Amino acid sequence: MGSHNVLLLTVDTWRSDRMSFYGYDRPTTPALDRFAEDAIVCDNAYALGPFTQIACVPLFTSSRPLSYGGYDGGALGRPDTVFKHFKEAGYRTWGLSTVHWVSHVFGYLDGFDDASEVFLLNAIPGMALNLTRDTLHAWRNGHIDDAGMLARVSPVMNDMFGVIHRYCDTMLADGKALRARFPDCKMINDGYDFHKVRATTARHQADFERDPLAYVQLRLRDVSTPGEWIAGDWRYKRRPAKLLREVAGKAANKLLARFNPKRARFRNNRFTMTPDAHAIADDIIRALETRKGDQPFLIWAHFKDTHQPFVSGRGRDWFRQTPKYLESLGYDPDTDPGAVFKGRPQSEDDWQVIRSLYDCAVRSTDEAVGRILDAVDALGLRDRTVIGLAGDHGEELGEHGDYGHAVCSYEHTSRIPMLFRSPGFDGRRIEGLVTSLDFAPTIAALAGLDAAPGWEGAPATSETVAGRDYVLTEAFCRGDCIFAHRPPYLGIRTKRHKYLWREYCDPFHEHGTDRQELYDLAADPGETRNLYALDHPVVRELNPILARRLAEIPEFSGQRIIDAFGDVGRAAVRRLRNGNETDAAPSQASSAHPAPGQPRVSGK
Repeated sequence: MGSHNVLLLTVDTWRSDRMSFYGYDRPTTPALDRFAEDAIVCDNAYALGPFTQIACVPLFTSSRPLSYGGYDGGALGRPDTVFKHFKEAGYRTWGLSTVHWVSHVFGYLDGFDDASEVFLLNAIPGMALNLTRDTLHAWRNGHIDDAGMLARVSPVMNDMFGVIHRYCDTMLADGKALRARFPDCKMINDGYDFHKVRATTARHQADFERDPLAYVQLRLRDVSTPGEWIAGDWRYKRRPAKLLREVAGKAANKLLARFNPKRARFRNNRFTMTPDAHAIADDIIRALETRKGDQPFLIWAHFKDTHQPFVSGRGRDWFRQTPKYLESLGYDPDTDPGAVFKGRPQSEDDWQVIRSLYDCAVRSTDEAVGRILDAVDALGLRDRTVIGLAGDHGEELGEHGDYGHAVCSYEHTSRIPMLFRSPGFDGRRIEGLVTSLDFAPTIAALAGLDAAPGWEGAPATSETVAGRDYVLTEAFCRGDCIFAHRPPYLGIRTKRHKYLWREYCDPFHEHGTDRQELYDLAADPGETRNLYALDHPVVRELNPILARRLAEIPEFSGQRIIDAFGDVGRAAVRRLRNGNETDAAPSQASSAHPAPGQPRVSGK
């Protein structure tokens, strides 16, 4: 058993360059500025993938996203999560997940004695669509036959029905307790009649089990949102009083929008999608105050205010609190907080508003985290508690034409805050290249535990990190790891350069260039001048690393790697697969079915 308690706080969509403790010129993180004074601060920490579904795999299991069959299964079938590792070491574990990708469905909560999941009901069918949409796209275009499509879609559908039933049972049994803890989030205030939702789900499940292919053809063939599918069927399965209030509220807001659109947007969005940072802080502080006995604890929670839509403030009146954050950061306090609900920014002025509201969400989250840190001190736990904070990934705010975090590992989507504090350990700045693989091993080392078997990372304070020459990122565009029908997107961040490579441009890659990309970060930190050329010396140096990584993944055939990298790929295959170029399942993606009009790009 380790000698210290552990407090882990992770923050969604947290950009390093918007944090004042990393040198940002606006005071977005005053609480963490103080924390950083005697903390281990990783100045160059990187996520291995640009969205939560992929980014949390290395963060919590210290394993690479495209290993173990890909990231669709989350923590399932991988090395132990940091949570399970500490539980097996004798810790009492408590967790709060506000994101459906880090839930019991994907094995993350197996390591908790007490864990709560607080996310929207509609997130569950949304998750199923995310895990099947590219399979369905390949099926519609004739690249996968009916049997191949159902082999991938059926397990997802079966899991989804089970998760919805469990969600309904939880809300029926524990809804009052959750309302007391998180009274102002949308999950609690949607007003569903969960008996009716359960019955609707059972009908869908029976239809699917009766004839899966007919169900997919009727219900899923051209669906893009949960509201066009099962969520549309339970839209009105709400308590009568709630349904009446919602209908009346929408009518009133439609009229109000003609005279005061800002006020109407506030009324439409007063309930946050998940618990706000301040409600989470309240919950963690209660858990700290009510702990029992001397058993060491691990507490974890995930904050989402810095994810779209950017929310700054507490409770259903958060909208009214945003002006104080705007003013504290030097922005116009009259900026409309509801701009985040208007859709994609259309002008540079719109982008500036969105960026200011993102900063407000960072400041509000920092305020909540600061309260937790103060509680640790006030309860006399500082000298017995290891604290780790990290972002899962960053966020693009228009720098490369995107609004979000879809696929490309630019600095603003991949460089994350990561910092630790440990009793008896002097604060320091870590200049080496740290990755999300290193988060769990660092926590274990600081708490006095060995790493779990299979963890690939190293403590941030180790010589391994100090001597690391590069970080390798990997993903598919969005979700759905169908290796044979999708191009991998890989990236290498050295101490000076960023190289972004893709086998070809995924048809769902909407923003950014369709070419390979190479940037000199010393001369071009904003990654605006693409230096890529086949004969560039940095490209020649880094292509063998990419080829070796693909050769480590059995789902990519040797021939496919050779097609992408030529002799460099052949050398990697020979080295790692004993020269066998067809050792993986036959790859239908080496000729790869690029979408019409999408150029194929090669690293040769």
